[in-house]
Amino acid sequence: MGALPQQRRATLKDIAEMTGLSVNTVSRALRDKPDISEDTKRRVRKVAVSLSYSPNLAARQRALKRRYRIGVILPDMGGYISSSLFNALDEGLSGYGYTAIAFYYRDIARMESRLEPVIAGKIDGMVVMAGGISPDACQVVAERLLIQAIPFVIYNYSGTEYDCVITDMEAAALMAAEHFVGIGRCDIACLCSPNLNLKLGSSVLQGMKAVLENKSLPPLCRQTVLREDTSMSGYQGMNELLKSEKIPEAVFCCTDQIAFGAMRAVSESGLSIPEDIAVCGFGNTSESLFYKPSLMTFDLRIGDIAAGILSLLMARIEDLARMPEQLTIQPKLMIRESGKSSRQ
Repeated sequence: MGALPQQRRATLKDIAEMTGLSVNTVSRALRDKPDISEDTKRRVRKVAVSLSYSPNLAARQRALKRRYRIGVILPDMGGYISSSLFNALDEGLSGYGYTAIAFYYRDIARMESRLEPVIAGKIDGMVVMAGGISPDACQVVAERLLIQAIPFVIYNYSGTEYDCVITDMEAAALMAAEHFVGIGRCDIACLCSPNLNLKLGSSVLQGMKAVLENKSLPPLCRQTVLREDTSMSGYQGMNELLKSEKIPEAVFCCTDQIAFGAMRAVSESGLSIPEDIAVCGFGNTSESLFYKPSLMTFDLRIGDIAAGILSLLMARIEDLARMPEQLTIQPKLMIRESGKSSRQ
């Protein structure tokens, strides 16, 4: 076993690295939780003794002393989903006597730097919106919060080691593909947001292919990951699809903003929506109902997402060592003009 530099206190992360276990597993082993095997507990304790590990009492005290402030890490401030979810969390937290504090980041380095004042003891818990950062980077942040004994819940991170609430993008893709196939559209393209977790983005494509294969149809699916989650990016991405040898019959856009740009590109090309190309968005923004044609989209059920996050977070604040839970929220398909067809 390796030794630590002199004068540095051993941490849960040090034990995790030396045992090959996750920080969460190490924490639960040291707390003698029944879901951890005795062999694992003995291995963890042996390493802890060799490193002269002692619990971070300052972090534990912070966890017990309430400040009634919850941090919310956001990938962007202007996005409809981020702002709507933050507002719902803020309203829900007020019912528990808490105030929400937003932490905005553009990339993982910026987010990590903003964690420093957080772990200095200014909040009671954290909500991490994982869109826009890789699963590995999200895990780094999660382990940092865990080491500091800060309760947290992650939104849209697919994992079993932490409290998570997930929007079921694969279910949405399945519903969209089922609808498209039902109106005779089997060549489907997908314009993905850069803020979509890569694993979730892959599940969107897999979901659509599954529908086509189940109906014995060739899996004609194309996926384009755009540079930005904007209407301009959707416009540019759709124009590229319109230049392809075979123009898609339907397009699933991972945000309404992308869909709005895609619809503009289709209109300028001389093609019609939905007669030539059906379009589906995601988010059910207020503008989606007033576009002409109105945009078929998915309602994320923001209220249910916020309620799920808060229920997990409050439970974690009360018991730091409880078993992690994962909640999955299925979005609701809103069929509107852009997803109907005269071919029916």
